[in-house]
Amino acid sequence: MRRQAGLTGLLGLGLCAFVGDGAAQTGGLWQDWVFEGQGEAVIVLSPGRDDAVAAEAEIFLTDLRAAVRAERVLENGAELGVRIGGRVQLDHSRRSGFSGQLGAGDVAVGTLAARGAFTGLTAGGVEEDSGVRAALETAYVYIDGGYGELLVGRDIGVARRFHEGAESVFRRHGVINAALDTSGIASVLTRNDLSGPAAKVSYASPRLLGIKLGVSYAPRANTRGLDRDPRRDVTGVDEPELEHIVEAGFNATRRFRGSGVRASFYGAFARANLETERLQAAGTVEVWSVGGRIEKNWLSFGADWLTTDNGAGRYRAWSVSAGAEKWGFDWSTSYGRSDDNLVGFVGRSGSIGVSKRYYGSIRIGIGVQTQILSRPTGPSERSTGPVMEMSLRY
Repeated sequence: MRRQAGLTGLLGLGLCAFVGDGAAQTGGLWQDWVFEGQGEAVIVLSPGRDDAVAAEAEIFLTDLRAAVRAERVLENGAELGVRIGGRVQLDHSRRSGFSGQLGAGDVAVGTLAARGAFTGLTAGGVEEDSGVRAALETAYVYIDGGYGELLVGRDIGVARRFHEGAESVFRRHGVINAALDTSGIASVLTRNDLSGPAAKVSYASPRLLGIKLGVSYAPRANTRGLDRDPRRDVTGVDEPELEHIVEAGFNATRRFRGSGVRASFYGAFARANLETERLQAAGTVEVWSVGGRIEKNWLSFGADWLTTDNGAGRYRAWSVSAGAEKWGFDWSTSYGRSDDNLVGFVGRSGSIGVSKRYYGSIRIGIGVQTQILSRPTGPSERSTGPVMEMSLRY
């Protein structure tokens, strides 16, 4: 109750500071609001994909999302708004939301396997078998004015919001930061998302000289999301619990008029207090990440890098990409690598694809992707095959 009261009080102070006299408008605060709804439906098909040693490939996956936003511009120019959004998803049954058991599971019976506090990956525990999942991932109020943007509620933190880096024509089924994964062995995670969609307070400054700064604070990472689920509870796994998550980051963008080059960069840091559910071990977890993207005319290049102590064993990942807009199509190729000391795997991911937009709201992408896992002992695991991603925005 004290945490909730504290967040409510902070919200009140923030609104007073940002809105000022603008809130006392003729007609009352709740008039003249503008409402907008939007959504996206994504279907992924991967027929004939190779099965990895410990995970059968899926043929069909899907992700549906919808959101509604209400906003009002005050007399002082500040924008006051509310946003609510949720998703329904069918991901790989063993690896929903990237988290889950990586490999065949090699922890002895009667012992507890550690789970990565950041990645959510583990080498043991009971094999999961998830079906369709749903989550309310967005529910916040915000005020955006001359002093920046203040946000309070359920949403991702600034470390993920500011991200710049490798991109792909596959928006949901990329081999880097995969939201959907037909292979079941995706391992490259470069997005800095320690708190997930947990309730938090975030502040982002105005962009000055191309640079924006931001901070976020979440009392607890206790909210289930479809890309990040810190509430996972699996038999045989010592689940991490994160409190007092602080994130800080910057995002910089610059267009060089003489050359026509646009460059975007970011850096972010996240830290949380860590306890494990059953062993009662305590400590901290930290995540550092940087990335950037360079664009000129029809070409673009991106790269990003992340490192974290992960609570129980260091995890590192990086990725690079190249993209082009040519002949009415979008083209991309990307490659990434991860080193996970906790689960004992080195992962490599590669993708090449092409996509085209139809009628402004339909996008179809096709290509070939591969995921590889290897470690000093035991066979390597590989899943390679064709991928088709179809999306409709409405």
